[in-house]
Amino acid sequence: MAPSILRVLGVLLLLLAPFAAQADETDAQAATKLVFVGRAEIERVRSLGEQDFRFWLEVGNPTDAKITIEAANLLCVHRGGWLTPLDPDPMDGSFFRGTWAVPPSGKERHEVGSWIHRVPTPAMHCLLSVRVADGGANLVVPITFEEKEAPAAYTPAPPFAVGVIGPLKAVPFSDGRTSIVLVGQHQVLDGPDPEDVETSVFVSTDQGATDPVRWEGLEAEGDAIALWPFVRRVDVISEFTKGLLRLDAKATTKKQHTFSKTWSVTRAEPVVLLSPVLGAWQLTNGPGQPNAHAHALRPDHLFAYDMVVVEDGRTHRGDPHKNASYFAWERSIRAVADGVVVDVCDRESDNPGYRGSTTDCVNNRVVLRHDDGLYTAYMHIRQRSAPQPIVIGKRVKAGQVIAKVGNSGKSSEPHLHFQAFRLDATGRLEAVPVTFSNASHDEANQDKLEGVPVGGSVVHFHR
Repeated sequence: MAPSILRVLGVLLLLLAPFAAQADETDAQAATKLVFVGRAEIERVRSLGEQDFRFWLEVGNPTDAKITIEAANLLCVHRGGWLTPLDPDPMDGSFFRGTWAVPPSGKERHEVGSWIHRVPTPAMHCLLSVRVADGGANLVVPITFEEKEAPAAYTPAPPFAVGVIGPLKAVPFSDGRTSIVLVGQHQVLDGPDPEDVETSVFVSTDQGATDPVRWEGLEAEGDAIALWPFVRRVDVISEFTKGLLRLDAKATTKKQHTFSKTWSVTRAEPVVLLSPVLGAWQLTNGPGQPNAHAHALRPDHLFAYDMVVVEDGRTHRGDPHKNASYFAWERSIRAVADGVVVDVCDRESDNPGYRGSTTDCVNNRVVLRHDDGLYTAYMHIRQRSAPQPIVIGKRVKAGQVIAKVGNSGKSSEPHLHFQAFRLDATGRLEAVPVTFSNASHDEANQDKLEGVPVGGSVVHFHR
């Protein structure tokens, strides 16, 4: 069996998609007649969709005048219209700052450096938006993956739109509420900073309707493209099975913009598993939290958790630069169900504090495929901590210790990252909500956990 989960799952991608476009004659930028030719490729496949992405941009200027480009932006489009900027600053979206002069009757080639880009879906679009000094308009040019599925013709997003990560699911949570974890993004493609942004969400169903959820006053610094991620927990009636979510939004930039769209919502019951750890753990960065966090902004991590041990409001005692000071350090990690190892990496040495990966391991991990087709992933494990060799193809039993908690790769402190997912027909990783059969809200094991644990809550896992 191949050594990478992505190879095992058949989603190894090689992106090599040239494109070319010219401004429309009716566009404000038509006078420039610039021609954009770009190339994007993936350098290396990494764990669970992480890939090295490199982009080149070449601009041809057939006119007899110098043209100045003020900004260029590259964003990847996921299902639902969610835009992910290929940029270290996710709130900005610009990968080129300053000015870039294209000489008369010439070509200029600009290479943007490579960086790690998390690609949660094998088939998606990328958008190139360029702003030039004499027109101030944006050109939107699609870049498409060549493998898996031929993307439908892409219609450029309107100047103001809202993208939502889908598919949308209503799940029962451990606090007794049934909710949709609504993760999305307001996006403005024509700048400047929008004012008076207002958004309303309505959910309808055969069993009844919810009260609308509204919020106002989104603020961020805009560029040629401005993005405002949001995370909202939208409650529905407990008997909800399926329905429609309608989102209405408006914003004022250079003029008033309105946006309205409807998405389908279905119910998803959590998969019941054993817990990957024992004792009292805080499930941080998880679904249902009121604030945006790194897991929420990735479709494949929507129901993931970072698990830490907290005592007296702290995750450690003593020197914070020593892993042994953390209560979670070297705690045993167990398989949540019978399964087969399909991906394992153990090359990263544990770091004291955040360091980032030094190998293509990204973080030490074990990924299991269970007998019902579910996958579970256990990340940031301590190097060489498995009590017996864990190799691809090895069968493990539910409750079997497979490793110990570590601090490898992109980890700020010792903790366990745990997630479950399935694959759809195109190889996409679909996040799966989970609950645990051996969990309760209290140490005495009287108040049993029912539903998906709310992110940030403390859960007691019993033998």
